[in-house]
Amino acid sequence: MKGFCGFLKKYKKIIIIITIVILIAVIAYVFLRPRSERTSAKRESRVATEGIKRMNLSNSVSITGTIAANDSQTVYSNHSGCEVISMNVEIGDSVKEGDVICVLDSSEYEESIAEIEKEMSIASQKSALNVEQAQRDLAEAQADAVTDAARAQEKVDQTIEDYNAVVDRKSSAYNTYQLAVSNREEKQKTLSTQQSKLKEAKKALEEAKEAQTQAESALLEGTGDQAAVDAAVQAAADAQAEVDTRNAKVASAKAEVDAAQKEEDSAKTAYESFGDQIESAVRSYESALDSQQDAATQAGRTITGREESLTSASLDASTANDENKKKIEEYRKLIDKCTVTAPISGVVTSIHMEVGDEIAQDNNKICVIQDNSGYKVEAFVDQYDISSLYEGMEAVIKTDATEELEMKGTVTFVSPTPEESSAGSSSDSVTYSVEIDIADPDEKLRIGMTAETSVLTETAENALAVPYDCIGENEKGEPVLYVVDKPQKSEDDEKKTDAATASQREIVVKTGLETDYYTEIISDEISEGMLVSASGVALQNTSNGESGREMGGFKGQMSVPGGGMGKGSPRN
Repeated sequence: MKGFCGFLKKYKKIIIIITIVILIAVIAYVFLRPRSERTSAKRESRVATEGIKRMNLSNSVSITGTIAANDSQTVYSNHSGCEVISMNVEIGDSVKEGDVICVLDSSEYEESIAEIEKEMSIASQKSALNVEQAQRDLAEAQADAVTDAARAQEKVDQTIEDYNAVVDRKSSAYNTYQLAVSNREEKQKTLSTQQSKLKEAKKALEEAKEAQTQAESALLEGTGDQAAVDAAVQAAADAQAEVDTRNAKVASAKAEVDAAQKEEDSAKTAYESFGDQIESAVRSYESALDSQQDAATQAGRTITGREESLTSASLDASTANDENKKKIEEYRKLIDKCTVTAPISGVVTSIHMEVGDEIAQDNNKICVIQDNSGYKVEAFVDQYDISSLYEGMEAVIKTDATEELEMKGTVTFVSPTPEESSAGSSSDSVTYSVEIDIADPDEKLRIGMTAETSVLTETAENALAVPYDCIGENEKGEPVLYVVDKPQKSEDDEKKTDAATASQREIVVKTGLETDYYTEIISDEISEGMLVSASGVALQNTSNGESGREMGGFKGQMSVPGGGMGKGSPRN
């Protein structure tokens, strides 16, 4: 701060001189400039306005193309060596699909068919004999199969009877074995019961002996008596007798269990002995089944072989003439094609054959037919515009022949690749083919005419719009309109508004479709007919008037003259 103050003191005189010079220059500019310039500044306080309009907006790609038929077909014939024996059309004739264009000589094909039909008759007779022999062989094999099957079934039935007899005996032995098992289990339960009672008797004996010992000890110690000792001794003797009795019963039960076990083992052995017999019976049965199956398989193979032979003979009979039939069919197709017909309806635009000419591989073009029921525009679009075009877009077509008539059309084809002639060219010459169908072609149209076409790439119908320059930007970078609500029109120009008396406001809008001149604007605060600043800036209020020098004198107070501002910063 001290340094700055020192600077001011040091250069104070210089600063004052510079300030005076600047002030004199400003005053001289304001009061000494020409009157015409001051008058112009005054007029700038009246700024031009534009009205908001409702309109249909669109952008388009302009294309120059050629009128072509919806379809064009060149009629060819591949019948090399065939002569044209009649030509039914001339250039300019209208034909319908299927109409006869010309007729070629087909006698050679007809002779070939006659020869093939003779070969087919002989082949059919041979095939019939082969089929009859195959049928006899099959019938013989089927009869042998029935006889062999009956014999094999008898053997199978006998083994089944043998098997069932063994099964019955085994079942009886099994029942005996089950009874022995039940008896042994019952004896085992009795043994278990006696063993449990023996265990209880032994426990009672131990308790009696313990009581006897305690009674004798009490007697010796003088706390017991002899009667208690005698009672304990007797109880111990009784418990011993019970143990002896239970031991005898356990021994008897064990003996019975052993006897029952022997009976069970004997019954089991008898039952299990039938296993080998069952297995033998099963093997006999299975062997009989195998023999039966082998016989059936062999018979089946024989029958199948005979059936295949019959089928083969039948197929040979049915297909013996297939190749010949195909040849005849091909010849008949060739004969049919000797009558050349129109592939489409339209006009014959060129003829390349006449009666007496012979078809050759390098000379097989007969005529050209173009469908004149509808037209399309064929054109080429450069790489800068092709990405804007899509199938289904609407278009407007004009020609010199139809003058100002605008015909509607639709883009039906946009090539995904450039034309071969331009694929290797420089970037400036790369083009893509497009086609536009004409919805309602005028009767004056002719194939080959030049067509000027506009393809609509963007549209906004019934949109509110203003000229591009009417849209400004606020400090936030938002697009705005400066709407003049109560303008007072000047006398010399109805499209200009006096900034000194106008009431204006800023409205933020959204922009939509932009064309070369108009831009779509979107906001709930705007309506058709509103006036807005034509330059996209606010009107400057200059109600204080303009100071200037007239006739060499000074008038009014000094002020910097007001005026219209230039257009704001460009929009992105």
